[in-house]
Amino acid sequence: MKTKKVAQKRSSVPYEEGLLERLKDPNYASGYLNSILEEGGDDVQEVLLVGLRHIAKAYGFADIAKKLGRGRNSLYKAFSEKGNPSLDAFLNFIRQSRLQIRFESSSRNGGMRTKSIPLAAKGR
Repeated sequence: MKTKKVAQKRSSVPYEEGLLERLKDPNYASGYLNSILEEGGDDVQEVLLVGLRHIAKAYGFADIAKKLGRGRNSLYKAFSEKGNPSLDAFLNFIRQSRLQIRFESSSRNGGMRTKSIPLAAKGR
C-alpha cells in the first residue's frame, strides 16, 4: 500500500513582526542597538535611527509619544530617515523604552573603566 506524502504548511512569522515582538524585551532591544553601534560605519546615524524606529514601533509610536508629551507625528518626524532628534527627545525616548546608555572606552583609548549611568532619576 502506497502512502501519499502530504506537504505540511509551515507557519512562519514575517521577520519584522517577529523583530518587533522581540524588541519589547529591553534586554533584546539593548543588544540590538549595541550591535548597530558596534558595527559602526559611515551610516551609523541612519542605521541607529532605523533601530530606534523599530523600537518605537514595537512599543507603539502613539504610546511613547504620549509618555513623552509629544505628538505622534513629531515622534515620527524625529526618528524618520532624515530625522535628527534633539538630545532631550533621544534621552526621553531611551528612558521610556526602559533602556539606558552605557559608555565604554574604545580599544584606542586604553584602560578607562566602564560605568553605567541610569537615565531615570531615583524616586520617579
